[in-house]
Amino acid sequence: MDDVLQEAFIKLLESNKHFSNKNEAYNYMRKVVFNTSIDHYRCRRRRNAYSLNPGNPASLSSSAPNPLNLLIE
Repeated sequence: MDDVLQEAFIKLLESNKHFSNKNEAYNYMRKVVFNTSIDHYRCRRRRNAYSLNPGNPASLSSSAPNPLNLLIE
């Protein structure tokens, strides 16, 4: 989780965006953190799938929980 927050913070600093109000800034930060967490989840999932089955990394279990399904529930 620390890696996700650090990467999101770096992305926020590198973006150098200016916002007209606090709500706009909050929504942008929320979106960056959410997208960064999804990227980390996908990367970890691919890495685990490849280490479990190096011959076929595309065979991922669809029953495994993911951040989007957890948010929907």
